[in-house]
Amino acid sequence: SYFVVLVDMRSISTWKKISCALPNKDKSSDRILITTCTKDVAESCCIHPSDFVHPMERLSEKDSKTLFHSKVPISEQHRLLEVSDDMLEICGGGVPLAITITAALLSRKSACLPPDQCHSTPQWMRKVLEISYDDLPLPLKSCFLYLSAFPGNRTIKKDSLIRRWEAEGLIAKRDGESLWETGESYFNELINRRLIQPAFDDDNDEPTGCTVHGVVLDFMESLSAEENFTTKGGKL
Repeated sequence: SYFVVLVDMRSISTWKKISCALPNKDKSSDRILITTCTKDVAESCCIHPSDFVHPMERLSEKDSKTLFHSKVPISEQHRLLEVSDDMLEICGGGVPLAITITAALLSRKSACLPPDQCHSTPQWMRKVLEISYDDLPLPLKSCFLYLSAFPGNRTIKKDSLIRRWEAEGLIAKRDGESLWETGESYFNELINRRLIQPAFDDDNDEPTGCTVHGVVLDFMESLSAEENFTTKGGKL
């Protein structure tokens, strides 16, 4: 018996490659749980009569507010009390990732999105990410886009990432800091802005790496191509 969890499956071809390596699902006790943002991918994973797609419900208004305020510093909650309702309606849409990124952004500055640009999921999600990206300092923008060179759904080690940033000349020298210390501050800043998720080792309370959500990675790859920052080999 086995229980396999595959998070953020992004393409049917990826599922086919992985499914070939899985043991035959002959036992009723065997389970495979797959998460994906794409309906076609979800349906393609259902190859047995007992398989089914469970559509995830968006967060309720109450849960959306709870999540939003949990990501906003206490000192900023009063300032954002009124604007949070409007922003949640426009940008949150009950999607945890959008709410989290919006909360991180509004904690830093007052911002609003034109309602006519935020009604459909791809538009408002990209708009939230664009505003978050535009708010980054210039050196941090390059370090953020550099993450598009890594495969999705993998933990990126912090030490390796900072060394790569340093080798590529992406870290701006600061007085009184080594390049490593500045790079580490970049890494922590991207986590604080909810653009990357921290990854931890069992014996360490500090993040030792990071992961990138599939939606954010798609945005990175698109923007990197637009700005000729990085280009995937298969797209040359």
